[in-house]
Amino acid sequence: MNHTDYKSERERVWKEILSDLEVDGSKVIDVGIGESTEKLAEAGAQVIGVDSEIEKLKECEVDVPLVKCDIVNFPFEKRIADLTLFNFTLHEINPHQHSEAIRMASLISPRLAVIEPSPEGGPLYQRYKKLQQEIMESIGKYEEYRSLSYWKDLVRKEGFEITTAKTIKPQTVIPPSILEDMKQDTIETLKEKGVKKEYAQDMKEILEDAKEQGMRWSPRLVVIGEHP
Repeated sequence: MNHTDYKSERERVWKEILSDLEVDGSKVIDVGIGESTEKLAEAGAQVIGVDSEIEKLKECEVDVPLVKCDIVNFPFEKRIADLTLFNFTLHEINPHQHSEAIRMASLISPRLAVIEPSPEGGPLYQRYKKLQQEIMESIGKYEEYRSLSYWKDLVRKEGFEITTAKTIKPQTVIPPSILEDMKQDTIETLKEKGVKKEYAQDMKEILEDAKEQGMRWSPRLVVIGEHP
């Protein structure tokens, strides 16, 4: 597996997602600054990035308006956008606030998109996911992956009609060089956050095994809804 194949697959996945979203010329609230912010802007969307972490806002290199806030306390007038996107965001907040976040999105825009990692995956990925969850829990944060049916039910509950609900499965393993970078970055981040050394060592061992045996990311779940 090389970088070219891995990068091509990531581009293919984003192309498929953006085709489903149809964002060209649309105003989009992007909840959680990251790769999605860049992809939305490249696709012609008028993006407003929202994140509760000042570090994420400072790291953003896309020239779009940025707002520091928690989405459940969105400070602006309602119905200001065409679409609200949660890309790999909801699994990082308290599950008891999932409904509240989706409810706020229903006030912000008539369309909603949720993109989340699936809890499914191979044995190595399951080890990685379990450890990641334990680490986040140890520092008072969340890493709660849910099924496609969970997100569909949540979106319906808040009054959206689902127009797209699908699973995009990975076709390529993560290149060893990417895993090595992940290992170095993750261990450094864990040190900065004061996470127990045992966790850092366990993560190092998992990513070393992944380099040798091969590991795929979990499938990507996509749910898109709109108000009838």
